[in-house]
Order: sequence, then C-alpha cells, then structure tokens
Amino acid sequence: MIANKISEQVQHFLTKDMSSARFWHKKIQDILKFLYFVSRGLEDKYCLQKASGMAYSSLLAMVPTLLVFLSIISSVDFFPANLKMQVQNWIFKNFIPETSQELSHQIERHVQNFASSATTIGLIGAVFVVLTVFFLLNTIEHTFNNMMDVSVERTWLHKFSAYTFIMVWSPVLIGFSLYFASQASLLLEFPALVKLLNFLLHYGLIVMAFTTAYKVIPNKIVFTRDALYGGLCAAVLWEIARSNFGTFVSKMVSYDKIYGAIGVIPMFLLWLYIVWLIVLVGMEVTYVCQNREALYSSLKSSREWDALAVQLLEKLGQQFRVGNNFETEQSLAKFLNVSDSDLQKLLNPLIENETVASLPKNRFTLAKAPEHILLWEVVALFNTSIRTHSMEGKTEVEYLPLGVTLNTASVNLTLAERLSLKKF
Repeated sequence: MIANKISEQVQHFLTKDMSSARFWHKKIQDILKFLYFVSRGLEDKYCLQKASGMAYSSLLAMVPTLLVFLSIISSVDFFPANLKMQVQNWIFKNFIPETSQELSHQIERHVQNFASSATTIGLIGAVFVVLTVFFLLNTIEHTFNNMMDVSVERTWLHKFSAYTFIMVWSPVLIGFSLYFASQASLLLEFPALVKLLNFLLHYGLIVMAFTTAYKVIPNKIVFTRDALYGGLCAAVLWEIARSNFGTFVSKMVSYDKIYGAIGVIPMFLLWLYIVWLIVLVGMEVTYVCQNREALYSSLKSSREWDALAVQLLEKLGQQFRVGNNFETEQSLAKFLNVSDSDLQKLLNPLIENETVASLPKNRFTLAKAPEHILLWEVVALFNTSIRTHSMEGKTEVEYLPLGVTLNTASVNLTLAERLSLKKF
C-alpha cells in the first residue's frame, strides 16, 4: 500500500517535472523567436539609417516643439504660474541625458536662450515654429507607418486634426499630471508615499508617452496591449541609455578639445540618434507583438506545410469515406494543432485549387472524390521547389534543386490510395 502511494507520488512528480520542462522549453523558444523577429525587423527596415535621419529632423524641431508645449501650458488659466517652469525642468530632467554637468548645462542654456527670445519672433516666426512641429510629426508618422507595413497614409486634413490634437493635449496632460502630483505631495505626510508617487509619475508618463505614440500615430488599428509592450520596452531602454550616457561620454576623448565651442552639437546628435533608435525598437516590438502568429508561422519550412496539407486532406478524406462530408474550422485547427491563421494559410490554396470546398458556418469538405485528388498536386501548392508538367496525358514532377524527375508511381498517388494505406 505504501509502495503504491510512493510510486504514485514519484510518477506524479516526474509527469509534473516533464510538463514543466516542456513549458519552459516552449517559453524559451518563444523568447528566441521574438528576439529574432525584432532584430530581423530592425535590420530589414533599415532602422539604423532611419534613426540618423530622425536625429537631424528632431534637432531642428526640438526647440520649436518645446516652445509650443510651454506656450500651450501658459495659456491654460487653471495652471499656476510656476507650472511652466516645472514642466520645463521635468522635460530637461527626463529627456536630456545624464552626462557631464558642462554638457547638460550647455544644452539647457541654449534651449532656454532660444525659448526666452522666441516671444519676439513675430507672426511669420510663429507660423514657422508650428510648421516645423507639424513636419516633424509627419516624418514620425511616415516612419511608423513604414515600420507597421502601412501603405496608405492619412489625408492632410486628417493629419492636421490628428497633429493638432497631439500638440494641444500632450502638454495639457503632462501639466495636469505634474500639477496634481505636486498637490498630492503637499497633502501626503509620509515621505515614502511621496517618493513612490514621484517614481510612478516619472516612469508612468514616459511609458504613457511611448504607448500613446505607438497606438495613435500609425495609420492602423494598433491594440493597446501590444502598444503597451512596446512602450514598456522603450521606457526601460530609455532610462538605461539616459543613466549611462554620461559614463560613455566620460570614457571618450574630451569632445571639447576636438570640437571646441561646438562640441556640444555632436554629443547631442549622438544622444538624439540613440533616442530615436530606442523609439524604433519599441515600435518594432509593438509590430512583432501584433503580428506574432503570422510571423511565427512563417518559420515553418515548406516540408512542414506540405505535411500539414496532406494531413488535412486525410482528415477530410476520412470523413468523406464514412459519410460525414464536412469538418469545422475548430475541429481542423485542433486536429492539426495549428492556429486559425495557419489553418487559413493551408485552406486558401486548397480552396483556390478546387481541392477543398468551403461551406456555410465555417465548415469544409472535399471538393471532389479522393480518387481524383493527386497528392503531388497538393504538395506543389506549398512547395515552390516542385514543378509539374503534363504531356500527352502523362504527368511528370521535377524537383528543381536536384533537377530530377520523380517516378510515375509517386506522381499518380491519389488521396484514396493514401487513405487505403493508412489506418485511422
């Protein structure tokens, strides 16, 4: 009795352990697939080159964008007078890298000098500032659309309304967040809660900014969950880069000795390049998350697709033979252990080839008797390495990589003969 219980416990442990091992093996495979597609997407979409172009574009539009932000905040009567300075300090703290004090002060001083003198730019200057911000947003939208495989962009009317919404509401939301956080800090008596609130505000605003950009800017429906994954990834990379950029700069030869008074420009351009590379990485993460099933299924070799197609026909042929002439989409996906998108990739060529017929209510059956379905014709639908030739009533199949012709017996094998050779 005791021996049986021990045996049962050991068997349960081994079964659980093997199940856990399979679970973690699959998780590791999924992580490797995910990293593979993100890295391949960054390479195929020339993200390194795009980041460099975006760095130059944002260098021109950075100060006008800051000016528009601060002007909108100043125009909101609800905000106190010192909130403008709080927003400006928050932007410098979170968007300027932690470099040497000299570099940070130079960047901040140049931006503040331009912003302070911008009140005298006049009407033409104001129009230039707004257009500069609009063109930057247009460049970002074009880049994001390219990253998300969007071929149709918004009309200029839709762009105007969308960009205006972003320009107006982004600074207002940041202002409200900082204002209510400062008011809450005054009411809270516990320093730990104030510190936690500032921590959540700091990272929450950055994650929200990335997530909103990934969801709203592309001219495509982007799921919030996928945009959030990209936003979290970009926020983490952003904070790592911002905190370690100073160490990187300090290890280099002193830039001011090489470039002199303009040494701040190449260093800041380098920072902008890193920033836009991080933004594009987050966008690619969003793209992979949203198209995960389609991307993962593309890893299947043609031989696997061929085998799945034959298994699908065998299942339909088995039902055809016993008199039950259809299978549902759910039953086929469960039988083949594939996703719905993979099942559609199998069914569509077979339906177009009139081998499988689609019935109402997502049901499928053979379009012709198993005796009239040649399996090599099915294989040729999924394997571009196979070419069929019909001459004088005879069919020859050529396997292109080897340049050989397959034997007639293999070519003329029908689904009916295949079913007769298998036991179900």
